[in-house]
Amino acid sequence: MRHVAAVVVMMVSMMSCRSSPTGGNSSELRVGLSLEYASCKEVWLKIWFNDTAGGEYAVNRDGNMVLTGHFNGRDTVVIDTTAVAGRTYSYICWKMVNGVPEEGSSSLVVRTMDTTSHNFTWETFRFGGEAGSCILRDVAIINDTDIWAVGGIYLKDSTTGKPDPQPYNLAVWDGKSWRLKRIEFLTFCEQPYTSSYEAQSIAAFSAQDIWITSGSQIARWDGTSQTYPACIPVFVNKMWGTSDRNLYAVGYNGLIANYDGGTWHKIESGTTTDIDDIWGVANPDGTVRVLCTVTSRYHLGDYKILSIGNRGMAKDTLDSNLNSRVYGVWFDSSPYTFVCGDGVNMIYNGEWHEANLPRFFTTRVRGNGINDVIVVGCCGMVAHWNGVSWYTYPTMPGNYEGLAVKGNLVVAVGWVGGSATVLMGRRID
Repeated sequence: MRHVAAVVVMMVSMMSCRSSPTGGNSSELRVGLSLEYASCKEVWLKIWFNDTAGGEYAVNRDGNMVLTGHFNGRDTVVIDTTAVAGRTYSYICWKMVNGVPEEGSSSLVVRTMDTTSHNFTWETFRFGGEAGSCILRDVAIINDTDIWAVGGIYLKDSTTGKPDPQPYNLAVWDGKSWRLKRIEFLTFCEQPYTSSYEAQSIAAFSAQDIWITSGSQIARWDGTSQTYPACIPVFVNKMWGTSDRNLYAVGYNGLIANYDGGTWHKIESGTTTDIDDIWGVANPDGTVRVLCTVTSRYHLGDYKILSIGNRGMAKDTLDSNLNSRVYGVWFDSSPYTFVCGDGVNMIYNGEWHEANLPRFFTTRVRGNGINDVIVVGCCGMVAHWNGVSWYTYPTMPGNYEGLAVKGNLVVAVGWVGGSATVLMGRRID
């Protein structure tokens, strides 16, 4: 099985110039070419010319022309959409004059990403169903022997045989079996009484740093015990963060808040519709890109994708002009963004590309890279994108609300009938 492949780039004398076909002075040539990104099927190239007059260009791949166009003296990003996965190509950009190459860039050698395997084995687990409706809403993977799922699981009391009104709100996988636990939350803020109320979301930075929410409260697990629950300014649906000093929570009525390690700060969203999912990526320059989805699952409202800026402002983004529900979002440092809800879309270069998948409502999308993405939803919907194609797995009994992906491990959680359910997938070579 091929894991997510790193893009291999070899630049041959990038800062030097290439001789023209007519034997011109190489020191006078002024054409540049560099790699922006390479996926399985597209290669993004930046071309530039030290010529403010503008003109025509042509990009050759392995000696064949694949792209042509007009430049105006500024850097231009072009996309070769005819690449093939797992191939090595050599690109050269030419300045064209009257249809004839005049100046050429240095050659740029690029290897596209390999595809990943669709081949998973699946195992399901169910909890409760005899003492009340049960559900798991979110999940986090520390490693393959440490997985945490949160929700509400009602069982019968082992002594009386009657339904226990106190739910288990945590299920922990140790590599062999699931153990049910209870995290305590306040009955009311500003009062001392606690109980094991149903949990909604989880964020895990390590086995000793796990955050769990219930309603508008949050508790932290340090590997041994929980902290005293705290009330926060969001009735939480989902969390994402880079560390315990930069944690975001989104939820009902358009509420967003950020925790800086000491204080929760509200962020204006510009909407009163529920915010259902959040995902982000930390950039090498220290900035963070964060997106969240705005959709009321069962009622009319806004359909938006919000970008949360580094200054704590949220704004509509991606020029979506949406008229359908967007419920889940995932992306990495590439130019590609995946969204799901009423359909699954890959967004790049300002365009939305809908996947040809069964029209079930999809709730979560997560991945290891843009050639290894999983989407889940209602009615047993589970599908995988390998960088070139989607594969839909035979119906997996369950309606999935939470999803985590790490390496060759996939864990989806939700409900089926009155029981909470976990679907665990392992990729095999």
